[in-house]
Amino acid sequence: MKNFFKDHNNSCVLREWDFEHSNEITKNWNKEVPKYVQNFNKYTEDRNAVIYFALFVEYHINKTIEILFPDFDSLIGISKANISLKINILDSFKLLPKQIFESARCINNIRNEFAHEINIINLDDLDNLPNDRKNKTIGKLIQLTTDYEGDYKYEIIDESLRNRFKSLCMNTISALRIFEPSVRRLRNEKIEQ
Repeated sequence: MKNFFKDHNNSCVLREWDFEHSNEITKNWNKEVPKYVQNFNKYTEDRNAVIYFALFVEYHINKTIEILFPDFDSLIGISKANISLKINILDSFKLLPKQIFESARCINNIRNEFAHEINIINLDDLDNLPNDRKNKTIGKLIQLTTDYEGDYKYEIIDESLRNRFKSLCMNTISALRIFEPSVRRLRNEKIEQ
């Protein structure tokens, strides 16, 4: 398995995260994140859980965009831009490892199925999608959680799609958070000078 947080293709600017700020990141993470995981776990229906965690991922995408574009609202508007556009904008900078954005796209594709298909209630229902949509959702989810190993591995406990989704979301959020100080430093050192 490949490490979720590393650039395996030597194609991004920030190949490693900033260990200097790890205590600050961990302190904030431990203060904020457990309540979101507990809320996710409370949902018995996957639709609510998926949409809830997808919003949590989008929140971190927004945060990263706002670091790079302090006045993003004057250009497009953080709340007006759809998540696909925001992911593509961040990905186009080639700052972070590509699997972070592949994961964010996968999470968004899964969220879209739940948000736009009334008959999809549980993640297992995605298995009934046409092959192209099935490949973008559960196929990609399984591939990413099989190929990459992050700090979260809920699928080891139970290989359910729900646990795979939870792992992918948590690793994506973790990656965005641990790279945040490096993105800030890059913005401060390179752009504002």
